Amino acid sequence: MTEISALVKEPNVKALENYNEKLDELKRRGSYVWVETGSQLQELADVLSGEMIFGVDVEHDSVRSFLGLICLVQISTKREDYLVDAIALHHLMDILRPIFAGPGICKVFHAADNDVLWLQRDFHIYVVNLFDTAKACHVLSKPQNSLAYLLKTYCGVITNKQLRREDWRQRPLPEEMLHYAKKDSHYLMYIACCVYKELKIHDLESSPCLKNKLTFVLEATCLQLFSILIEAYPGYSAASSIISRCHRYHGNLPSNFVNAKFHDLVSRLCAWRHIMARVHDESLR
Repeated sequence: MTEISALVKEPNVKALENYNEKLDELKRRGSYVWVETGSQLQELADVLSGEMIFGVDVEHDSVRSFLGLICLVQISTKREDYLVDAIALHHLMDILRPIFAGPGICKVFHAADNDVLWLQRDFHIYVVNLFDTAKACHVLSKPQNSLAYLLKTYCGVITNKQLRREDWRQRPLPEEMLHYAKKDSHYLMYIACCVYKELKIHDLESSPCLKNKLTFVLEATCLQLFSILIEAYPGYSAASSIISRCHRYHGNLPSNFVNAKFHDLVSRLCAWRHIMARVHDESLR
């Protein structure tokens, strides 16, 4: 947290100040690099260590996994887009830890609250110096803060967000999903530069000062820490919810329906469900 605290005192926005890539150039760049081996991941880390800024997005599966699972990490630099197979490289993703923790490199995310926690949970990757374009939208009071809105507004690009709900564990991934994933990170640096300029203009017209706004946009998300809810017993929260709803919506039911025996039965059933889901790595949803 030392690096994050230092950035709160003096936000590092040099990369955004110096970013000058043209939208036409971005639209012409259609290739991507698929990263699936340790040597490729190390090469990517070497490339990123020389960058001042890069865009990041993740594709996550929470429907077919107990805790959830990052399946793909998309990283875009000024020269190339990388799609990292986070399933094949799960045990090697720590190679990227120093890059994401480096305060000298700005990482651009959109709506990073969950992404940051998932990176901590799956790979013990902690992000320092993060610019969140969704948080910038909030500060600027934009009518929407979705990435689809920003892509259309600043880049004239339409994206099919329904693909986010597809099964990102499948391999090989269909070409449509690969291009969708690349697009999510491809324009992030350009969008961040646009909204950063608007933040500076906004600062001249209102308060609080730009430094306070940037602290919110850059570091509010980074200060989160992943934790697992500790329940009194497996399935406790689900059992409590079911019992509470029975009392609330079925108050006219016979008393033996909501007695201690019923409570015990619901608790046992929810505990069994919780344990089986964890054993078989299945979602509770």
